[in-house]
Amino acid sequence: MLNAMTKDAAAQDATVDLQAEFEASNIDEVMDKLDRELVGLKPVKTRIREIAALLLVDRLRRKFGLTSGAPTLHMNFTGNPGTGKTTVALRMAEILH
Repeated sequence: MLNAMTKDAAAQDATVDLQAEFEASNIDEVMDKLDRELVGLKPVKTRIREIAALLLVDRLRRKFGLTSGAPTLHMNFTGNPGTGKTTVALRMAEILH
């Protein structure tokens, strides 16, 4: 019981530097690479940034022992040949791992 109380107190006193956590991840590098590789696709790039932010917050919640539901990350890449499906999938794989 004492250990649980100590853990709760530590979690309440803990602060998170989201900017530092973001910089420690490779998300910015992956997004820069995606911007260089693909022209346009703004909605796709926006969605990838949203997913990356969700994953970063989820990782921090687990780090502090907070409950975190597993996000559903099922994805389906469709489109004509040469539209960037494989490139987007490769960058998502980098973010996920």
